[in-house]
Amino acid sequence: MIINQTIKNGFTVVNKTGTYFSLISAGGVVNVSLSEKGRTVLDTKMWVGMSIDKAIPFDEITIKGDDGAVEFWAGDVSMNQSRATITGAKAIKTNKLLVNGLVQLTSSDFTRTAVRVRTNKDVFIGGAAVNGSGWRLAAGMMEEFPVAGVLSAYKAPPRLSIKDSQYIGEVNDLFNAGAEARQLFISDDEKVRLSWNLTPFARFPIIWTEENPVWSAHPSFVNLAIVAGQLVKSPLTDSIFFVRMTGSNGTHTYSNCQYTIYESKDNGRTFSQFAYINANLKVNQNLIDNSGIGLKLAIVGTVMTIAQSGIAICFNIIDKSWSAIGGATVPANYLASGFSNFIYLSDDAKMCIYLSPWDDKLRRSDDGGGSWHEIGGRKFGDIVFADKNNYFATSDGSNKKNLLSNDAGQSWTLFNEVSANGAEDYPIYLADGLWLRFDGQYLKTLSIDENGNASVEVATATHAPSSSSQDGGYLTNSGIYYRLMNVDSGGFYKADKWQLDLKGDLSPAVVEVMELLS
Repeated sequence: MIINQTIKNGFTVVNKTGTYFSLISAGGVVNVSLSEKGRTVLDTKMWVGMSIDKAIPFDEITIKGDDGAVEFWAGDVSMNQSRATITGAKAIKTNKLLVNGLVQLTSSDFTRTAVRVRTNKDVFIGGAAVNGSGWRLAAGMMEEFPVAGVLSAYKAPPRLSIKDSQYIGEVNDLFNAGAEARQLFISDDEKVRLSWNLTPFARFPIIWTEENPVWSAHPSFVNLAIVAGQLVKSPLTDSIFFVRMTGSNGTHTYSNCQYTIYESKDNGRTFSQFAYINANLKVNQNLIDNSGIGLKLAIVGTVMTIAQSGIAICFNIIDKSWSAIGGATVPANYLASGFSNFIYLSDDAKMCIYLSPWDDKLRRSDDGGGSWHEIGGRKFGDIVFADKNNYFATSDGSNKKNLLSNDAGQSWTLFNEVSANGAEDYPIYLADGLWLRFDGQYLKTLSIDENGNASVEVATATHAPSSSSQDGGYLTNSGIYYRLMNVDSGGFYKADKWQLDLKGDLSPAVVEVMELLS
């Protein structure tokens, strides 16, 4: 049988009779001692996938190693003999996961014969408690692990010392003067920039490149109409997606709505149509009111959430399947509108969260919107979903104090920092629970400490911007941070440039997993 235990203070002891032992999952190399009637019959070091090659009766198992979860087989027959002998896998199951820190790749599956793993960045592979001492899998390599238990991957998250971050200088041409631009994308090599409007007049992205350093209309979107649009980057597919909404008035404003999804694989230089969604095929017009036309996009795993005021769409960026829910179907949501603050958390569209603009409460559903329950225990003004677990919000009312959650909205920590001007003053998510923002001349990180308290760190270097500026900004994966300035009524075109003291890479590893099943 498969047994799950936890190593505490360096060891765990299990009273179990058997003659065969296999180590399925562990955080690294462990020492296994098998005893019978108080006498040690085997004492050896083992790593994941190892088994004893002959029957040895025992009635007690002692495992010594690093603290954490451990999984093993102990029984009167070997683990291999316990399942049918096969000549090859009868089925396979594939997945892609983002790894930045510790991520479980597979759960225990008795029908599995092996797991093949490939990664685009160096990671460590091991059991549930793997860390930097596990089995190193180099970028671009594929390796097979003959395990039926939990398999996990670990990539050391970037270490940020905000205290040593440095102000570089003022950039005068980040935007062209007078551009109708409020949104910004900059490639990590800083050779491509995109800028676009959300509301009140949506625009396709305009483009600037190092080869042609003049802001101009993007050639991929010539002669196309648009009602609303937004852009999001997907590290899982190494893509940039732009979602364009078109439609017309039906039962409600823009209740007859369609969405075209464009993909770029070259940092936004070119886009091609990736998918088309006619929302009314799955949601009746009576349930949609898109009078608030602005789009919000978020990606968790393989799922992109497209949230507008009257509809939320769950779109799978791998197989292009989709489902949707209309604004009038959820509690405390009137006129079928006010649905923008919504996110899907699972690939099957079952787990989702939304913030009602009518009663300012956060609600979660685990059955695709069939039933809802309130979470968070308070009212909110606005919310930003960084990933599956890390959220930023503002308090309800006029003071707009900052709040953070690192447990998918179940609990919240209140900060004294405020975001008085709305979204332009919201912090930027870094990684590992850290949020970055400006406060006057100060650069800060906000996080929740191990006791659930607010933690604020301030950079030693300070700089007062030359013009009215945002408290938020734009961050590249190389740690360059731009604080945008509001220098004229046309939009932002200057910025203060900072270099964060970054150890490591902000972007996660993309790990491909293939499970061979019997």
